[in-house]
Amino acid sequence: GLVVGDTFDLTLAFEKSDVQTVQFEVTEGMEHSMEEGQMEAGDMEHAMDGELEDGAMEHKGE
Repeated sequence: GLVVGDTFDLTLAFEKSDVQTVQFEVTEGMEHSMEEGQMEAGDMEHAMDGELEDGAMEHKGE
């Protein structure tokens, strides 16, 4: 399994550009999720909301 500090490559293919490989480093939070046997969908959705919704960003800033 992956441990904190390990890196892994994720290859992304975009329609209008070349294939791009991105390297991720495993963080403590990711390790915990993997040990649980699943990435928690709620956490992912919450992170996405924070990036995409202005309201969520404003709430974080308070």
